[in-house]
Amino acid sequence: MAADQLAPLDAAFLEIEQSDECSHMHIGWAMVFEPGPGGRTPTVQEVRALLDARLDAMPRFRKRLSHQRAGGLRWPRWEPDPGFDIAGHVRHATLPSPGGDPELAERLYRAAASREAPATVPAAELALAELLLERRRAEEAVAQLEHLILTYPESALVPQARRMLDQARGAVPRT
Repeated sequence: MAADQLAPLDAAFLEIEQSDECSHMHIGWAMVFEPGPGGRTPTVQEVRALLDARLDAMPRFRKRLSHQRAGGLRWPRWEPDPGFDIAGHVRHATLPSPGGDPELAERLYRAAASREAPATVPAAELALAELLLERRRAEEAVAQLEHLILTYPESALVPQARRMLDQARGAVPRT
């Protein structure tokens, strides 16, 4: 296998993602900044500059696949992305008042749902239900999980959602 060729395991995940619209294998995250000394938080430009300066240590992050599909006679390679712009990956958001975990979960859910619906929606709904369970809001978590299971029955996340639903209903002790 060539150094910049997609690894077999990654190719398998790509094939799974392509065959099931509800099984996305990409990841995302949110960074929440508390005010530092003097009450200042970093600007989005400062965060982008810091991350951009460190991307040379992780060159894969500035690359894209030569082909969007794997399998058959295709074996994608990683190649430089001439259009890479860190601003497309690092965004700023301000939460509505009171700005707690429920508002963050709602914001993340809406961001995921608006970008690639319906593929990312089950994962966002599952994350929201998990946060609701952590906040001891079981009735809301049950409604969220039931919606996920009924709306996306083919999703690879349904078994996990069913386990969480049992937990939320009190059928499975929390460990």
